[in-house]
Amino acid sequence: MQPRSVIGKVVEMPAPALDPQDMFEIHSNVARYSLSTDNADFDAFMDCWVEPEDYGGM
Repeated sequence: MQPRSVIGKVVEMPAPALDPQDMFEIHSNVARYSLSTDNADFDAFMDCWVEPEDYGGM
């Protein structure tokens, strides 16, 4: 459990559990975001957030 502060008191609260599919999707999105910003790839960056037809991309 991770300690959390609640109005000046430290209490133990369990960390929220994520299933493997959720973890995979989070890691994939972070990787796509990182690569798109590292490569200055506007279309790939925007694809992280919206569908291509929503911003005029390909």
